[in-house]
Amino acid sequence: TMGKKNKKDKKKKGKGMEKTMAKVAKKEQRRAKAKKPLNEDEDDIDAILAGIQEEERRKKEVKILPHKRPSPRIFASFNPHPLDKNKVIMFGGEYYDGKTDRTFGDLLVLNTASRKWSKIVGPGPLPRLAHQTATLPSRGGEMWMFGGHFNSPKQGFRHQNELWVLHLADYKWEKVDAKGSPTPRSGHRMVSYRNRLYVFGGYFDSAKTCLYYNDLFVFDTDTRKWSEVKKPPKSGPTAWPSERCGFNFVTWEKKSEGGGLDPMAVIYGGMRVENKKSSDTGITETDLWALSLPSENSNDHKYEWRRLQPPGNVIPNPRLGMGSVVHRDQLIFFGGVEDKETRRDLKGTHFNQLWFYNLETKKSGQMKLKSEMDIPHPPHPPEITKVEVGYQRCTVYFTEADGRGLPILSYTVVARPTGQKVHGSSSPLSITGLENGQKYTFFVAATNTAGKGPNSEPSEQVEPTALRETSLAPERLKLKATEDEKKRRKEEIKETIADTDPLSQVIKESKLSKGSTTGKKVIVDSPTPRFAAMTCLGGGGTVMYVFGGTFEVKAREYMFSDLYALDLNRREKWEVIHPINTDDQVWYGSDEDDDEDEDEDGVSASDSDGDEDTKRAGSNSLKVGAGESMKDYFSRTKEHWMKTAVSSSPGGNTKATRKLAFDLAQEAFKDGGE
Repeated sequence: TMGKKNKKDKKKKGKGMEKTMAKVAKKEQRRAKAKKPLNEDEDDIDAILAGIQEEERRKKEVKILPHKRPSPRIFASFNPHPLDKNKVIMFGGEYYDGKTDRTFGDLLVLNTASRKWSKIVGPGPLPRLAHQTATLPSRGGEMWMFGGHFNSPKQGFRHQNELWVLHLADYKWEKVDAKGSPTPRSGHRMVSYRNRLYVFGGYFDSAKTCLYYNDLFVFDTDTRKWSEVKKPPKSGPTAWPSERCGFNFVTWEKKSEGGGLDPMAVIYGGMRVENKKSSDTGITETDLWALSLPSENSNDHKYEWRRLQPPGNVIPNPRLGMGSVVHRDQLIFFGGVEDKETRRDLKGTHFNQLWFYNLETKKSGQMKLKSEMDIPHPPHPPEITKVEVGYQRCTVYFTEADGRGLPILSYTVVARPTGQKVHGSSSPLSITGLENGQKYTFFVAATNTAGKGPNSEPSEQVEPTALRETSLAPERLKLKATEDEKKRRKEEIKETIADTDPLSQVIKESKLSKGSTTGKKVIVDSPTPRFAAMTCLGGGGTVMYVFGGTFEVKAREYMFSDLYALDLNRREKWEVIHPINTDDQVWYGSDEDDDEDEDEDGVSASDSDGDEDTKRAGSNSLKVGAGESMKDYFSRTKEHWMKTAVSSSPGGNTKATRKLAFDLAQEAFKDGGE
């Protein structure tokens, strides 16, 4: 989670990195952009927190209840149980649907053997997100939690510096009051080793200014005392990590020459936003650091930072929002997002790769699963370089695709939102029969002998020109079709509608919608691309779990509640514990990255359970809302069906086009808008 970006400053033109980091700041801390100073919202926040505290006070005993899968969320904590290799623990997080922001305070435990969740109900901490938790095997098992924040209904939030411990033997929370704690913050990172907690970095946003930290605190869970490791005076950039938040922080036991262990805490990446000359400048860190840790619980250990790698030597492209674990000397990353500047805006590339850095050999690369090494794969997507517009046509230029060792057989260009396609053997390719004045974006995919690859990033939006290329007017087609033709057209348009949704496209072309079944297991090559997924290493230190996260297209956010497991010893395929949630995706906000169009009256709420279902589809959704009549449905979605009908039968008369639009809407209404 990042610092806020002033709306007026966002409009200023700047370099690509500045724009990129401004967008990252917006997407990871969009709920922090309060219109008023924080103290003007304090009464509102205090009233909410007081109400939640009263509810917690009334819970006098701990209950363990059966629970369905967790709701979609990001910025929750996700940890393995320190004594039971078949359990992982989740707490808190947030969900955002473009209008409502829910901060969760639910404590959930997954039994990975039975694949069943339990919900722990009892008195405990307030809902929060962007906090940190770490587990220890001491005293029957403990999970410690520090920091984070709670969102208020008026888009402000309250940072925390509370320290809590969950006693895993009876699932009872205890608030620990200890002097000398770090200041309130979010986006920090915390790890545990032996009986100590290590807290580094983070940020504090007052709605007027945002502070980023690079302080280091140690908490002894035996003595319950905080201590701060002071930064050496006049230390240079290679002696101490810079201020940052949202980084990766793990522990690693390096084997020493004498056969002992040389433990250390390792930091990678992160970001901060600096204000220079009234303009926000984003800094993305790509360096790797190690902090020496005491092998025993000694009080005289000298903590020292050492930079293991300078910027750019771990992962080729800077990316944020990655999950990470350590397995057999390898620091393993999953997912993340990288934003690239185009002429008009920023395009985010979401990843679903596994990337490794071997802390012992200092080698890095993309981690290949055995399935990836044994079988041929479809090509990587090409890149669209230019789109030329003409009368009812557009010509798309693109780079040659990487066939991954196999010859490219053909390319396919698709127009959105109408779904028209054209195939060819090389660039450029032209799509005809488009509507002048209609806005289109284009995708291109390549096919080799292993199959069709994923789509490219979308082109910029263009509009075919109304100027005719010749003196001959195109022939106006009459809308006369048999019932069979109408039925076929409806089926084609339904496919087009499914293709219009970016998430459905990612799932379809990644072949991840169903996976394959081996015995009772469902396996896939990889989860879909995403960032801010929760990851942990369970199964006794051999299984990587990935839960949730988000995938963004412009301003729209898709939030996930799917769960995957990968055995890092075998490294074959990902097992699907919960499939991707495509049916409950709703979005009430704008789909465009335009700050002036944002809903200024967004509502935020706490949800200690995280189970509230959306009762009605958003205004831009094709799904039928609960209790919605056909008349209301058609009125709400009419524009979409009219555009679809026009693209399906160019030149048709208005009355027939309107009739076709109504028929298509009626068919969708019967199917629930699917």
